[in-house]
Amino acid sequence: MAKQEIKFAVLGFGGAGVAHVRRLSSIGGVRVVKVYDTKLEKVKKIVSKYKEITFTDRFEDILDGSVDAVSICTPDHTHFEYAVQTVKNGLHTLVEKPMFVSYRECEKMESVLRSSDVVFGVHHQMRYIPAFRAAHDLVQSGYLGDIIVIEADYIHDMRKRATLYDDWRIDKSYPQNIVLGGMSHTLDLMRWLVGEEVEEICAISAHKGWKDYPDVDTVVATLRFKSDTIGKGTITISSSGPQRNTIAIYGTKGQIHNNIFRDADGHVSFTVKSDLGRKMNVLSKPFTWFLKQEPSILRDYPFSIYEHEIACKTLLLDFVLAIRTGKPFPAGFDIGRSAVQLCLACIEAYKSRGKVTLTS
Repeated sequence: MAKQEIKFAVLGFGGAGVAHVRRLSSIGGVRVVKVYDTKLEKVKKIVSKYKEITFTDRFEDILDGSVDAVSICTPDHTHFEYAVQTVKNGLHTLVEKPMFVSYRECEKMESVLRSSDVVFGVHHQMRYIPAFRAAHDLVQSGYLGDIIVIEADYIHDMRKRATLYDDWRIDKSYPQNIVLGGMSHTLDLMRWLVGEEVEEICAISAHKGWKDYPDVDTVVATLRFKSDTIGKGTITISSSGPQRNTIAIYGTKGQIHNNIFRDADGHVSFTVKSDLGRKMNVLSKPFTWFLKQEPSILRDYPFSIYEHEIACKTLLLDFVLAIRTGKPFPAGFDIGRSAVQLCLACIEAYKSRGKVTLTS
């Protein structure tokens, strides 16, 4: 028996929206039937490539009963206004990160979701990076012992990317805050890897590499988790070079640098297999020797571990599966709310140049 087709609408047709249309269209039993954007004139060259999709600048066209689900890829500060209406109209709703930009919006959405049975999720794709999922399995299985320190970086040169499709990120009336817009990845990732809530956060910021950006372009945050694990997260959007998303986890029994694991005896192995038993495959002796002589390479080899396309596609597959089966979506509302709370605390910390204590 054929599966019932799920009809999607994508809200916002910038970089994320274009990617969501492409990825959703590649999933069997899913069809993107509508795209909504308030500035279709700016993307008319792209629009012409999609003959099977109806494009509209009228939001009410999304709520007319022609779609089952939406993916919200509009500017960060508009996520709530769209999401609250799509949920109230019974549409399964996936929101790009950050879920929202205020805790008050989170509280309002929680109230709306109580009386709804739609699938609601947030696009926290870092949880789907194969190397990061392998690290999560190893940490949660105790292979690293007690976690002492965790570090995560988000280095992404946005100086051209920010205005590739639209200029909302640099709009001085409501510029994108890089903690909500980018560091939400880093903070959520560390919280997920450690498996604990953050109790304290301190942060500093700078506005050095991109002088024309209407807000800070670099933030470094330190976190104290419930068990006294210390975390450090870094974001900058003004350093030239390829996008870099890295992790380092230091435990009492071992370390992970990106997708390489070193145990207490100095044995080195990749963490690229999903089966935990196969994660521990030991590298060849010559290469293991080389790593011992040059430990700094552990931070950079292999050079590309941020498998973005795999992560995003897998997340969307999980969202579709949740719609079809009723199975909980792993990155649901509670995950999004915790990430927003942590981001807002980080912003408060760097603005006040002090420590912020989080409450559960």
